[in-house]
Amino acid sequence: VLEDSWNAQDIGYPAELKARAERELEKLSRPRFNYTITMLDLRTTTGFQHETFKRSDTIDIIDEDFGTNTQARIIRHRYNVFQKWLCEIEVGDPLEKTGVNMLANSIVAADYVNSSVKPNTTFQNMLKAKIDTAATEINGASGDYSLINGVSTWFERVNGVLTGNVLRITPVGIIISSDGGQAWDLAINGAGINANMINTGELNTGLVRVISPGSKVIIDANGLEVVDGKIYGTHIKSGAKDNVTDFIEMTADGKLNVYGGGIKGLVLSTDEDFGGRIDFLNSAGAVAATLRGTYDDAGNDLFLRLYGSNTFRILGNISTSQSITGANVTATGKVESGGYMVCGTNFFCNGSEADFAGSVYIDGDLEAYGPDKNCVVATQDYGFRALSAREGPEIRLIDEGLGTVTSGFCRIEIDSIFMECIEPHTDDSPWLIHLTPYGNKTLYVDEVGDGYFVVGGSADGQFAWSLSAVKINCVGTYLREVVR
Repeated sequence: VLEDSWNAQDIGYPAELKARAERELEKLSRPRFNYTITMLDLRTTTGFQHETFKRSDTIDIIDEDFGTNTQARIIRHRYNVFQKWLCEIEVGDPLEKTGVNMLANSIVAADYVNSSVKPNTTFQNMLKAKIDTAATEINGASGDYSLINGVSTWFERVNGVLTGNVLRITPVGIIISSDGGQAWDLAINGAGINANMINTGELNTGLVRVISPGSKVIIDANGLEVVDGKIYGTHIKSGAKDNVTDFIEMTADGKLNVYGGGIKGLVLSTDEDFGGRIDFLNSAGAVAATLRGTYDDAGNDLFLRLYGSNTFRILGNISTSQSITGANVTATGKVESGGYMVCGTNFFCNGSEADFAGSVYIDGDLEAYGPDKNCVVATQDYGFRALSAREGPEIRLIDEGLGTVTSGFCRIEIDSIFMECIEPHTDDSPWLIHLTPYGNKTLYVDEVGDGYFVVGGSADGQFAWSLSAVKINCVGTYLREVVR
């Protein structure tokens, strides 16, 4: 006993379902038989050229021994290419029997369950539901069939009306249409499968290439390549799937996390108030320092600011329009104009240190709290020694030199570059000239002019001089008050 099932979920009325089922039962219960006949093709014999036939022709089958008298179609014609009158034809019903259909369906179903459904129950069960729905529609279809010149075509018909669904099989491939053949939804040939949509569980292939206008996606053994396109995902992670130590991940909240040795050490993100932001984490996962892109007090010029409570060591340069805020700052490089370091809230180190290896450029005043402003000199026998800077209540510059009194006088010409650095000799900015004789003689300043002064002496000979002048644009500065 052979059993089969038929589904028609598109029918909503019992009477219509019953009528449709009776038609299907009549079709399935009709006996199917095939005859294979070895014969002579009389068309090759003179006088019998009119005895023609071709595939899909309907012929009469009369078998007196078995009492058979029926009609069937020619479904196969085979002949000897050298002796064309020797041929073999097969007539009957090309449809497979119910048992064959059941066996084929069982094999396909078992294959599908073992290879696709079992490995991933969540996704594959969803896919199975889509396949079951499609299979129900396919199994419930009925219509017309034609075989012309080796091309088989099936036309779906519902309640006597063509639906537009067409399946055609040719020696080259298979095509499927849903609008009567005006356009084709699926084409399968030796070059591949072309379809509007493909649903699959596991795709086992060496190369996947997705091409669309203006972009393409390539997946192969080297990885994923997206050309002129975008990648969207709520979580993107580098490295192998089971790598939990060293990798980079991008999360749904827009952060880029960098892991090393299983510890998250760096987080790149955005900040509503500061724009770009980089957080440096310690081994406990806490933020140790933050680098932010921010604006100045006037809301202009974007620059970088480093926040944190620890000591910051900068290996390199702190250049224009950059700042560092922290307790102790060590810079191996240089601080240029516009860049600054802050210990606390102002430009001073409250009990801390700022070490610079290289030149330091300051655009503005330098206020130093403490007893010493020293130059450290490396001596040959006594190590490093501190030499204090000369200090005074005014802002003065000093030039020194040697002169020689000849015939009672000596004119000292002041360097022209130095002259552009000091105020001229006036009552508000007097030059202070100190003379030291070399030998037993008396020296005095005889004249002070524009760019020179004259020294007089009781005797000729060499002497030393020192000139102190007010720095240019600093007239009137005397013991300036500093408010901290």
